[in-house]
Formats: sequence, structure tokens, C-alpha cells
Amino acid sequence: MPFQKGKSGNPGGRPKKTEQLVEIEQLARQYAPQAMEALVKIAMTGKTDSARVAASIAILDRAFGRPRQTLEAKNASNVQYFISDKPLSAEEWEAKYCTPA
Repeated sequence: MPFQKGKSGNPGGRPKKTEQLVEIEQLARQYAPQAMEALVKIAMTGKTDSARVAASIAILDRAFGRPRQTLEAKNASNVQYFISDKPLSAEEWEAKYCTPA
């Protein structure tokens, strides 16, 4: 049954972030530039250091959230849909984004 006009389906809204979560985000954002530099260095040199990659990704995920990932699919009537997919693992992310072109 649809919501009544003018009534919110979620009157309380999104829960507020805890002080701990805000503190973790702020700390992760402090280290985000170094994490990005580490990923770029690994990508440019082609040397794989999976522990550094995983740690850098974890810092960036906590600082800014995980990027959205979609999967393109077609049905029998050729209508395109985009379906959210599970996040990539550190190894999948590294293979996709850290391998020199």
C-alpha cells in the first residue's frame, strides 16, 4: 500500500552517526591522501603489495564510503537495467584499477 500523500515513510529519518563513527571518518580522511598516494605508486610501478592495497582501500572506504557498483543486464524486451552488485574484494579492485594499462 503506498504512503499517504504528505506523509513520510520514514518519519524519524536516517539515524544520526555516533561520535565514534564521526571520529573514525575524520581520522580516515586525515590519512586519505597518503592512502591514495600508496595506491597510485603501486599502480604506476606495477609492484603488488596486497597488504598496502588492502589497507589503503580500507582507509578510503571509511573516509568516503565505498563507490557504487552496478551491473548492466538486458531482458528479453531489450530494456536495460542497472542492478547494484556486491562490492569488489581487495584483489578484484586491485586487478581492475591498479594494473597499469
